[in-house]
Amino acid sequence: MPVPSIRSYKKGPRGEATLKKLSKKVKVTLTKTGEEFEFPKDDEHVTCTIAKGGNVFVTISSDKNVLMDVRPIKGAFYVKVKNFAASKDKEPAPRHYEGMGRKKDGETFNYSYEGFTVILEIIKGDWKGSTIPSFLRYKFVDAGDGESAGISGTGKHTEILFNFLELAGIDLDVDTIPLSENILPWLEQTLMARSSVFQAIVADGYIQAFAPSPGL
Repeated sequence: MPVPSIRSYKKGPRGEATLKKLSKKVKVTLTKTGEEFEFPKDDEHVTCTIAKGGNVFVTISSDKNVLMDVRPIKGAFYVKVKNFAASKDKEPAPRHYEGMGRKKDGETFNYSYEGFTVILEIIKGDWKGSTIPSFLRYKFVDAGDGESAGISGTGKHTEILFNFLELAGIDLDVDTIPLSENILPWLEQTLMARSSVFQAIVADGYIQAFAPSPGL
């Protein structure tokens, strides 16, 4: 695989907020800091699908000029794969993340891994039509035959990836993921074509788990 790019960028304000929809603008007030932002409702820089308002989770650009994302804070939502995140005019590809983390007891540790982001579309309820991102670890390796891909490792991140693949449309007992330098383009096309509906469990604005979608 080509050397993946290291993810390094300046983050803008994000977190729980109150969103108010006014006649010509959207007003966002961050719950934690009380900081207020306004964005023209019809401005091309308002890139998200605006919900009805109220308590939401927002992501704002580092220059504080773009309302990049509005999504629910918590709940269970019926979703399907819309696409994978990718740079403009490029196929989705894993990114490399590395740095130093800190445990709750203050102990520090180094981390290094590859990951990718799936964009899920909410298909029912008040948030229908909105999207929510899900970050997953890229753990695909040669299954041993030089032709198909398997998933390496154990633990939480591996279990989440297995669960996502199965619910999003991959039959783990039947399907074969073709081995390549980058699995994501094939995976994106396959999951979008199968259009499986499942549930995303959200807490604090982030997807924590996936579950089946009974009744659909």
